Amino acid sequence: MTLPNFLFIGAPRCGTTYLYHCLTQHPDIYFPKVKEPSFFSFDPDNPAFDGLYTQLDAAYGYKLIRSMDDYRDLYNEVQNEQVIGDSSANYISFPGTADRIHKHIPDAKILVSLRNPVDAICSLYNWAYMNHLIPAPFTSLPVSEQLKVIDEFKDIHFNPYLYYQHLSKYLSLFDDNQLKIIVFEEWIREKEQCVQDVLEFLGVDTDYPINYQVDEFKSDMGTSSFPKRVARRLMFDLAKLARPFSRRMAQSIKRRAKKRFASKPPPISPETRSALKELYRDDILKLQELIDKDLSVWLD
Repeated sequence: MTLPNFLFIGAPRCGTTYLYHCLTQHPDIYFPKVKEPSFFSFDPDNPAFDGLYTQLDAAYGYKLIRSMDDYRDLYNEVQNEQVIGDSSANYISFPGTADRIHKHIPDAKILVSLRNPVDAICSLYNWAYMNHLIPAPFTSLPVSEQLKVIDEFKDIHFNPYLYYQHLSKYLSLFDDNQLKIIVFEEWIREKEQCVQDVLEFLGVDTDYPINYQVDEFKSDMGTSSFPKRVARRLMFDLAKLARPFSRRMAQSIKRRAKKRFASKPPPISPETRSALKELYRDDILKLQELIDKDLSVWLD
């Protein structure tokens, strides 16, 4: 029975969907039809995960994987592909995930994309708003309310942007050469080079032509106009309903919603940016030493 030998573990809102769509084009790389199976994040011994995964099912528009049998079934169609993948952005932070991955596939290659946590967390909570997980757009809230949302939300969905904390666990279980860490702010400027580097890391043909014009490389936040925001959310909900029957139709509905109602999310206020920098400062400083990379731009 086939299991993945490559895991793209996140972090959320760090360009993972864009890279996923680039990698799926390569004939030597296989990803299942379920984009983010999230199997290794699921803790069957914790009753809270049933409710959490039900929420995520609704947000993603498909049922996440809870059992090993269902997980193995995702890979029944693997043929001669050299790289068998699982791209689940919550793998970076959900408790126990690294241990479960190491137990079942200790030789897996692991890719992680990191983004300035201030920008990433605002993007995540705007996404959460669009998917009915929080009641208001994150960047429209006062700073005190934003910090309250973070504190409440992390108790349920954990905090994916404590990178040092999470990667320390992975690096304690896996060899350094099994992990490739890329920084969002760097690779978005040279997307083609980034994909080539990832293909080289995976050991597949780096000359295969990739289409880098991927629609998913866009913000998920809608216009500030209330009626348009409601219409966009309804179209996104319709896409979720359509996905189990036709992924192509669901993607078409989402593309139309983005094209018609897309705009930049509300900007992060200076007060919010300052508060969030302090929230993540210690973790960023430790991360720099862990991965031997200058991340001072995240603290400027």
